[in-house]
Amino acid sequence: MAVVKTLNFKSNNIIQISNDNQYLFELIAGSSLNCYKIDGNNVILQWSKACVDFTLIPGKPDQVIILENTGNAAVTEIATNKALLTFHAFVYSAKSIIDIDYATKTLVTGEGNYRNVNIHLINFETGQLIKSVLCVISNVRTKNGKLFINRSSINVN
Repeated sequence: MAVVKTLNFKSNNIIQISNDNQYLFELIAGSSLNCYKIDGNNVILQWSKACVDFTLIPGKPDQVIILENTGNAAVTEIATNKALLTFHAFVYSAKSIIDIDYATKTLVTGEGNYRNVNIHLINFETGQLIKSVLCVISNVRTKNGKLFINRSSINVN
């Protein structure tokens, strides 16, 4: 395999490739998200948007969830940068998206210090807040309708 193009990104930026390998995302920490179209041997900037965090949606290669610096999240169509759904995500800072559970359509956001964190579970297809939990955080994830915090679990629904 030959290298056909080299891109230079700052080392602290987060780089991800879309689930369908058609787009490359560059998150500039706490500032903006750049979306590049991968077109053969070329990588072309499609759009740029102010934001603090983002996540790809498993099973939906044409969509991304963008966490805006206003505390809102937007399910966005990648090709057009069109917001399909906007909802309050209850967080305002970088690294606030903790997890996503595609099986239950749950986005997990959180904000606070590690001793006192508000975890919010939001249905990313409707924008509805499912549950909020105040906890001490070290390891949080969701799977199959359960929220796992450290070694404990609670039902999401």
